[in-house]
Amino acid sequence: MAVENGDRARQLADEPQDESRGSWRVLVAYVLLIAGRALPVISIAVVMWSALTRNSWSSAPLDDAGFTTALLPNLAATLWFCFSLALPFILLPVGSTVLSTRDDDQLTVATVLGQRIVDLASARTWRASLPGRGVDMQIVLVRSRTGWAILAASNFWLDDGHQVLDGRDSSSSFRPGAVRRRARGWMLLMIWALFSFITFGVGGSAAGTF
Repeated sequence: MAVENGDRARQLADEPQDESRGSWRVLVAYVLLIAGRALPVISIAVVMWSALTRNSWSSAPLDDAGFTTALLPNLAATLWFCFSLALPFILLPVGSTVLSTRDDDQLTVATVLGQRIVDLASARTWRASLPGRGVDMQIVLVRSRTGWAILAASNFWLDDGHQVLDGRDSSSSFRPGAVRRRARGWMLLMIWALFSFITFGVGGSAAGTF
């Protein structure tokens, strides 16, 4: 079983084609990586600024829904909403497959939390397919004795043909295990939505937006 899991992990970490690395997908992945590192700092700073200056904008008129029309608390709410949606990618070692490299049995994944290195020789994987039309997002947890990371890939823009995620079994949605992976994806999506909703509510209240 350990050998089989090691083989699957090696398939998962097949290095992307050179042409993919020179494409716009890599640029987008780098931009998202940098944004993921900057977003928490900016969001927290603006929320705190809004909370500390509440007396200066609290007299602003309200809209039809009863929310303030002041710029600062609405900016804080917008930034915090983006932060809430991106929360799993910020707090967990999630990396795009196009920014992941393999050197023999060593997988290096660039994440918001920094580089993660996983020994593929002893690695085990856990897969989930997030629901969506045309995107086919796959999430793969790779863990070994030396560390762990989460790979995200999509044939829409992150990874053509799931090169890193073993493209040989990505052609059919009815392949063995597909239903279980999609069930896991729905579970992750519901947990993601719940924590995002809670985080957004806490940040919006702290900023004084509502």
